[in-house]
Amino acid sequence: MVKSYARYIQDSVFGVISTRSNLVYNSKSNTVYASALDSVIEWNYKTQTKISVICDTPTPGSLNSSSLLPPPEITRLAYSSFANLLAIGSSNGDIKVWDISTSSLIIKFQGHKSAITCLEFDTNGTSLISGSNDSTIIIWDLISESGLIKFKGHRNAITSIHYYNDNYLISTSKDGMIKIWDLKINQCVETHLAHNGESWSMCVFNHENKEMILTSGLNGECKLWSLDVYQEDGHKISEFGTFQKQSKNRAVDIKFDPFNKLILIANSDKLAEVFRLRSATEIQKATSKRTKRLSEKGMTQEEIAESLENSKVSMLITPFTIIFTDSKITNFCLTDSNSKDLNLLINNSNNTLNYWVIKLPENVKKHNNVNDKISNLKYSVERPGHRGDIRSVDINDDNTLLYTGSNNQIKIWNLKTLNCIRSIEKIGNVLCGKFLPGGSLLVVGTKNGDLKLIDLSTSEVIHHIEDAHDDSVWSIEITSDGKTIVTGSSDKRVKYWEIKINSLENKLHLSHTKTLELNESILAVKVSSDSKYLSVSLMDNTVKVFFFDTLKFYLSLYGHKLPVLSIDISFDSKMIITCSADKNVRIWGLDFGDCHKSIFAHDDSIMNIKFFPQSHNFLTCSKDKYIKYWDGDKFEQVQKFAAHTGEVWGLSISSDSEFFVSVSHDFSIRVWNMDNDEVFIQEEREKELDELYENELLTSLEGDDITPRKKVDGDNEEGEEDIDEAEAVRAKTMENLKASEKLIEALDMLGDEDNALLLAMKTTPSEHLFDTLCKIKPNQLEDSLLVLPFSHTVILLKAISKWTKEGDLLQKNTSKLNVICRTLFFIVRSNHMELISQNDDIFKTEITNLKDQLRAMILKTTKDVGFNIQGLKFLQNRWSQDHSHIYTDESGSQQLSTDASDKVRKRVYTTLA
Repeated sequence: MVKSYARYIQDSVFGVISTRSNLVYNSKSNTVYASALDSVIEWNYKTQTKISVICDTPTPGSLNSSSLLPPPEITRLAYSSFANLLAIGSSNGDIKVWDISTSSLIIKFQGHKSAITCLEFDTNGTSLISGSNDSTIIIWDLISESGLIKFKGHRNAITSIHYYNDNYLISTSKDGMIKIWDLKINQCVETHLAHNGESWSMCVFNHENKEMILTSGLNGECKLWSLDVYQEDGHKISEFGTFQKQSKNRAVDIKFDPFNKLILIANSDKLAEVFRLRSATEIQKATSKRTKRLSEKGMTQEEIAESLENSKVSMLITPFTIIFTDSKITNFCLTDSNSKDLNLLINNSNNTLNYWVIKLPENVKKHNNVNDKISNLKYSVERPGHRGDIRSVDINDDNTLLYTGSNNQIKIWNLKTLNCIRSIEKIGNVLCGKFLPGGSLLVVGTKNGDLKLIDLSTSEVIHHIEDAHDDSVWSIEITSDGKTIVTGSSDKRVKYWEIKINSLENKLHLSHTKTLELNESILAVKVSSDSKYLSVSLMDNTVKVFFFDTLKFYLSLYGHKLPVLSIDISFDSKMIITCSADKNVRIWGLDFGDCHKSIFAHDDSIMNIKFFPQSHNFLTCSKDKYIKYWDGDKFEQVQKFAAHTGEVWGLSISSDSEFFVSVSHDFSIRVWNMDNDEVFIQEEREKELDELYENELLTSLEGDDITPRKKVDGDNEEGEEDIDEAEAVRAKTMENLKASEKLIEALDMLGDEDNALLLAMKTTPSEHLFDTLCKIKPNQLEDSLLVLPFSHTVILLKAISKWTKEGDLLQKNTSKLNVICRTLFFIVRSNHMELISQNDDIFKTEITNLKDQLRAMILKTTKDVGFNIQGLKFLQNRWSQDHSHIYTDESGSQQLSTDASDKVRKRVYTTLA
């Protein structure tokens, strides 16, 4: 009989506040959207609470999840306040558009091949522009749910895009270029070398009715450009001048505050700089003073003019203030500002969000000292996560509390609410920790050799043993009766400790009772559940087993090629498992010390290994970002968990095996619950093979598109084109291939009236084809039609001709007329040469008749839509007349429009009947 196993799926994720994506401020709710790996969290930054979480990726561990790749990380966000839409760009090139009011996913776009770096909505929220690491820019239409055009002109990752005046697009890239694209003709009309190196960020702003562009490059260089799109091509952008920032690091983000005329530049270090734009009056006064001063020095008019030309940037832009943060800045966003305050939210690289307030002086013009501290940190979102890697984790006896430890920080979490209930700072670099029985005490070991006993009820260290070891404490174990604590350290010693009560102070303290001296540094220790054996991992790649009470040597386990990083002993003390930096897991017998099996388990160092209670099944986690579930008796992999995006440092399993917890370099803490579904090893292997085949298939299809191009005139020395190209948006995905397969299958059924499947569905072949075509997503329609063989294309054209001639299907489904039109127009456009060369006169007649039939149907639909619009306007006017009385001045009454929306209201009395 085939053995089945319990399936574990991800139940919850917490500990991540914000990752590398940009922040988006929602002024309506006074909240901020921040990416958290594969989800987006809406934070109330004042109370440090989550308002909502946006995520639609398959639950890791479930049947429909991937076991090869973790969910794609979110890399870019964009918010349209007009349409209340949030666009989310991912590391795999996908873009998802969410309706914030209903918290629902409405559109998914696929067209880029790598991570999204830029996203921007137009003013009405009907179009979306995206830039990617694949050096392309795509314009997406949210109405038709499809890509309009793809621009290929840059030769490196896109760093910034700006939708200007609805007719132009400005872009910068790591290739150092700045380009202007004319969206009317879909061409690049101007290209300039912005910086000698990479161009990292851009900001377009209006100052004194003049459009300007600010770009940032390497070595602290910033360049200012004048923008006038009404000039002829080649002169729309002109260089205004350059200036140097205080920081020599690259700028990660640039924002303009139009209210206070301030420019904010965040650098990749811990410094954010604020610059002020001088008004024309100030510049004129400064110019007059400088001219007078230079004249007094005896300079000629030409020299004075040259000096003024060189200093025009410094006259326009002057440093205002600087902000020093505790950690490196990833990006920032502006919030609601006024004449007294400039408010901004900074996303830091250490998993925190900081809300800074810059107090503006009454007379901004007189503020000249950049080092004056006029900024202060008002709010900080830091409690729900760690500042660094979580290196240790443990669950208490009753499975209600979770401990996590990192550098200089310990946090205790409630596993029901997932809230942080205790946060202890300045505790040292914690490497290991364990709950004591009862869950009210915690013992931790640090990198400098200290041992600390913490009372969680008061969050105080009740006993601190400095230099408990002479080197790092790598492992802590507690006996099953909770009376003895065992610590292992790099100082080559294993020490036994007991908890006793200090009679003088009436406090608990740790008392050293026994020491085991060894010849090598110790990496891990483990005590068997019956307190009979003590196993110790050494730097010489071996594991020594001793009798726990007498410390007498029992076994030596050797075979690993690199040091063993973690050990565990089964509940019956018959098996011991070890994992090593050599990527192998070894299963040993504790009776004779023989190796039962050696498994190549991961592609990188295996950091932790744990037995499930009352079982020989175990878990492993590794630097390769995977967690794996194994059968220790059959030596087979049961399940593979792909969820973390960084190295997985630790695991902890509940006492009832109902769930386990994993911690990672990506700051996330993930809880995995036992599901009702069962796992069969053979099915899991088949699932992995299917995923591998699909990935290879898509890779080969993308490779077919890449064909070598001969060098022609106009190309550079490397054979790359100097012309900027625009092409249609195409994406070869499994969804597109499956949609085209279903369409071909429906076309093959068209002549089979007695098909058993159609009879069971109580539909005709024509209706089935119509439904199949209409069910294809708008953004997948053209890609699905592109795969059709020409023979099936002809069949589809004849079917469309039949639908428009009879009209029954389309009259019942008037809303699907646009799908039929899009299908027909694309087929004709992509197959026009083949259609023209057809010798079938009957088919040509059908195509000609199809034009007239479709035109008549569109005309009828247009009349119906017009009638409905007028009816709605009539109802709107009637409602306005019945629910409001409008009073106007006599002098203005003649200017009132008949349209209710154009009426100039002076007073409205809604209480009058």
